[in-house]
Amino acid sequence: MRLRQTAVAFLGALTLVLPAAGPSLAGGHDDLGRLQYIIDNDERAQIRPADNDTCYELTGTSRGRPATAVHNGTESRALLYPDFGCGGRVERELQPGDTVYDVDVRSVTFVPVRSHHDDCHDGFRRGGCGDERWDDDDLRSAFRNHG
Repeated sequence: MRLRQTAVAFLGALTLVLPAAGPSLAGGHDDLGRLQYIIDNDERAQIRPADNDTCYELTGTSRGRPATAVHNGTESRALLYPDFGCGGRVERELQPGDTVYDVDVRSVTFVPVRSHHDDCHDGFRRGGCGDERWDDDDLRSAFRNHG
């Protein structure tokens, strides 16, 4: 009987300790960084998003008090929306480290940063999207591959 009481007491103490230990193990290193913003040109605020592809409301904003300046201190692209819920059109897109002024935004979604060549590399061109110049090596390679 005494062993059972000891076991119950131990399990009770363990349940109190484990939930408190969980967040401290993370240490805030599992987030993307920090998005800082100014509400209605006078109040500073920030959020620390934990993951990409999630909509975050800009805490402290409201219909009449939008975020009017935003700094993206995260490692992801920030898509800023004028309304709550990340619906509708994207008002601005900020790369990591970018700052924007004169906006009226209330929510944000974070998406992974893509390299410039993710959308632009076709195997022949150098220099990325819109670069219509081909160098001599590209031309020789293209003709060699097409007969």
